[in-house]
Amino acid sequence: MNKEIQHKGTNIQVSVIVASYNPSYEKMIKTLLSIVVQKKILFEIIIADDGSKEDVTGNIRKFFEKVRFDEYQIVKNEKNVGTVRNILSGIKKAKGRYVYITSPGDLLFDENVLKSFFDFSEKRGAKIVFGDGIYYEAKNEDEIFIHRVVNHPDKPGIFNENMPTFLGEVELLSGTKILGAAFFRDRIYMEELLEEIKDTSIYVEDTTTTILGVVKGERVWHYPRNMIWYEYGGGISTSANIEWQKRLDLDVRKTMDYICAMYEDEAKVDYMKIMQGTTKKNKIIKCLKKHPLKILAHMMCKLLKKNTTQNADTDFILNIFMDTKRTIHELNSVG
Repeated sequence: MNKEIQHKGTNIQVSVIVASYNPSYEKMIKTLLSIVVQKKILFEIIIADDGSKEDVTGNIRKFFEKVRFDEYQIVKNEKNVGTVRNILSGIKKAKGRYVYITSPGDLLFDENVLKSFFDFSEKRGAKIVFGDGIYYEAKNEDEIFIHRVVNHPDKPGIFNENMPTFLGEVELLSGTKILGAAFFRDRIYMEELLEEIKDTSIYVEDTTTTILGVVKGERVWHYPRNMIWYEYGGGISTSANIEWQKRLDLDVRKTMDYICAMYEDEAKVDYMKIMQGTTKKNKIIKCLKKHPLKILAHMMCKLLKKNTTQNADTDFILNIFMDTKRTIHELNSVG
């Protein structure tokens, strides 16, 4: 057991929110075990329960007593309010400088995850950071399969600190998604984002808050480190349930509509409308002329996605840039 765990009254550095709804108790414990062993960091655990039918509060308290961990809270919603509001209810009780959100079945990658992400974020003043996830599926205790699923995003290096910020912006505004369980975020900022989208999104908190953050000017950072063992196929986001996928898509669409309405003068919103096909054709040329740098960035992202830089001469990249500039010039010449 980690002997460096803080006691009541200390300054919490990270609040770990475990969002739960009718959880498997076994999965809950596995997740909690991966958290309580974290080293060299002052953290708390908040169980945010979304109106589960079975109350496992007693068992959870017994678990924390057994492992001698007392920096925890259980926030229980009496009725089902949806993922976004459930997480928000947990964050409102949190005290940490940063917040990490997970769910039963997902495990922190190792015992130094929280410390590593805290240090990375503090050094850079980063409010939105994500790491890498390894997808796994457990048939039973003896059968654990590692899935070769494309990471989300498939080229996270575009968001690395040595890359221009606008490359990551363009990728996200173009529809690229990041694994929600791999995010590490500033708590106060995350609460603000959730408050803003809670009326348009019921279940999707990751994609919606990230896009809103980008439109409002916050950089999304990639920390090239494994953060999580992500249970594949068990949650609603990776299930094959068509009805659930429709609900998630509706959340994203309604939130994007809200963002476009509230931030309609922002250049990033103009670009997002183009890439998501919501801008009428007769307005596209005008938008392209207004924001040519975004188009250049988008083409560069596509180039990076195809790994062309690993299989071609430098001249190829230079030619792409030259052709792009030429195209932009031609667009600007349109009457």
